[in-house]
Amino acid sequence: MNSNLRHEDILMKVRNKLNLDSIKLWLQPYYIEGTGSNEDTLKDLALNFSKELKLDSASILTVLRDLQANAIEKISSREKFQKTGIATLKIRVSANHREAACVHSIEISLSENGRDLKQALAKKLDVDPIRLKLISNGQVLKDDSQLCSQSIRNGMQLMALQLDESHSDFQAVEKRQTYLNSVKADAQLLACRRNDNNISYLQVADQSGKVLNLPKEEAEALSVAMALNEKGRAALKSEDYSLALLFFLESEKEFSQCNSTLLKSVDNYALLNLDIVWCYLCLRSVSHLPDAEQRLKKCEENFHSSYGTNLERLISLKGTTGNERALFFRLHLLQAIVSYHLGKSDVAKSLIQRADNEYKTLAVDDASLCQVIEVGYTAPEARLALRATNGNVAHAVAMIEKKRKEKEELRQKEIFERQLGLCKDGRQFVNVNAYNLLTNSMGFPPQLAAAALRLSNNATPLAIQMLQDQEGVLLEEVERFSITKKSKMEVIRQLADMGFDFKLIKSVLKKCKWNTHKAIEYLTQGNHLDRADDSSSSSDDSSKTSAMRRKEEDDAFGRLTEGISSNDEDHLDLTLVLEASFLKEYKELLYLDQGTSSIAGQ
Repeated sequence: MNSNLRHEDILMKVRNKLNLDSIKLWLQPYYIEGTGSNEDTLKDLALNFSKELKLDSASILTVLRDLQANAIEKISSREKFQKTGIATLKIRVSANHREAACVHSIEISLSENGRDLKQALAKKLDVDPIRLKLISNGQVLKDDSQLCSQSIRNGMQLMALQLDESHSDFQAVEKRQTYLNSVKADAQLLACRRNDNNISYLQVADQSGKVLNLPKEEAEALSVAMALNEKGRAALKSEDYSLALLFFLESEKEFSQCNSTLLKSVDNYALLNLDIVWCYLCLRSVSHLPDAEQRLKKCEENFHSSYGTNLERLISLKGTTGNERALFFRLHLLQAIVSYHLGKSDVAKSLIQRADNEYKTLAVDDASLCQVIEVGYTAPEARLALRATNGNVAHAVAMIEKKRKEKEELRQKEIFERQLGLCKDGRQFVNVNAYNLLTNSMGFPPQLAAAALRLSNNATPLAIQMLQDQEGVLLEEVERFSITKKSKMEVIRQLADMGFDFKLIKSVLKKCKWNTHKAIEYLTQGNHLDRADDSSSSSDDSSKTSAMRRKEEDDAFGRLTEGISSNDEDHLDLTLVLEASFLKEYKELLYLDQGTSSIAGQ
């Protein structure tokens, strides 16, 4: 078992016993003013506790000394703060799941700002301050705001994240801004923007994969939130828990701008709190963050909203609960660990046993995994399919094939939607189902049906009315839409043959939305020629600006998607190796292991 975790276990039990017996280690007979600690009394207390807690007295004595020293230090810092206004803050510098965190005391005035505190800590750690991020109550401290305005109080314990200096992405942007802020800037740039194929750079879809049509402000906030969330998951996959936590906390800020009804449509928000607490645990800080229990409660509520109380909504969407059960396993494991650190032993035992039972059904057999991979599928595909089919290799292969087919069908549908065109509102493509209704079921001409849906923004009743009463308008829309790049050049050549200037033609056609008849009328009206000619140069400038903007967007998209899996179920592909390790540790702490374990040897 991890020695630091064992020490925390003894610390928790001793602290609870002291509180239960109302023993104050900073008062007599345990501490004598002017003399110091009464060692003999502490040793007697350690022996008494040893019999009741069934722990060795030497370990208990060490813990009693630490608790007494901390109590005396708190009293001293409180008195100093009252006299001088200088606060003492404890900052826990997190490591990772393999190492212990260290705690540093920093004395500072609360009128100083976040940057001053960061610099003071950086000096103690001998690192560049740019590599540090300070967190209090789940919020990253702002560099330019006073500590008192950020709810920092004397005696508080904060968490410090130390970004890995070898992180290549971090090094690339270190001179101008942090990696996190550059990602956020890219996400904000791309929100609600479309590429050359008229597809949104950042698409927001519900649990069934359907792209959501949202108001611009909400779409922007949700797009940025989900982009930051995906970068956090990528960092999580590479075990860069400090960077992952920063992305998740920034993502949470963006999610908070969306209404609660919308957040129920996407399961990313339900997963966010789970991911944040998982980072806490992997950074060995779960017992020092009081909001962990509340976050897990929020996660459980969101899971029930997204998937159904008994996963019925999930079954109706996917036909299986196999891979989402892995998320519930992680949730119950974290709930058990948090309950344990809060001293809720009985609750922790019940939850750890539940998590253990869930693990037994989720563990994937290595031989079966190899069989599926040898057929030609990827490890994530094989793991997800085996977990969803309870380890049946034949069923897993059939499921992978089915998913691939469905994904291809969805891709073809999206291609067809783009062929049908973007609606007048500029936010949605023509609905294929509505188009099929108008053409296959009602017999309207395909081109006119698509035109009606574009102009009506997919409002089928209005589209039907236009098809019946406004054929002229629809024919004009069909002409405008049918002009491809090739035919555009043909139209330009035809007008050039009539003696008009090439630049002027382009400008006029653009102004007339490529309606050839209107363009000819416009070109033949001499009083408009000068005005059109004036606009030709500005049109060229506009084209250059547009090209530069497009390159900027494409570059941002490349940076944003770097390291992010294209598999929409990547967040469900949990190997459960680290989870199994934590499960084993906490089972031992809770004395549930009786020499055997379902995860022995993991």
